[in-house]
Amino acid sequence: MYRGAIRTDPDGWTLVNLETYFWCADSSGASCVDLGEPERVVTLLGRQVRIRPHVVGYTWRFGDGTAQTVSAERVMHVYSSGLTAVVTVTLTWSAEYAVGGGAFQQIGGTTTTTSQPLLLPVREARPVLVGGDGGRLSLAGSRTPR
Repeated sequence: MYRGAIRTDPDGWTLVNLETYFWCADSSGASCVDLGEPERVVTLLGRQVRIRPHVVGYTWRFGDGTAQTVSAERVMHVYSSGLTAVVTVTLTWSAEYAVGGGAFQQIGGTTTTTSQPLLLPVREARPVLVGGDGGRLSLAGSRTPR
């Protein structure tokens, strides 16, 4: 089954205390729902059975000891310290089936697949005050040479 792929904004890195957005999509931007599993047709006991899997949940592990389970593809997280976060998303799948030309019915239970880990550098920014003419200002307001 499809395992998902992780996209971030900012792309490929983030900062401490910055809202970082995560979503499940490939490098072209196609979402996990769009890329997910297509309808399948199998034969059981001589009858055609159509199966339609679909994603019903996303569990994000952000690599800093926190996790969040949501039903939407996108989620936001704020890191409190610098690290290289190992981020994964686990997709929870459900499915429905139809026998012959009959109506679709829900299959009981779910299954999961987990993405490849994304290594996300989380950096800490250092503030620097810059005067209007490009000269640096100290915290006391006096100019320092460039």
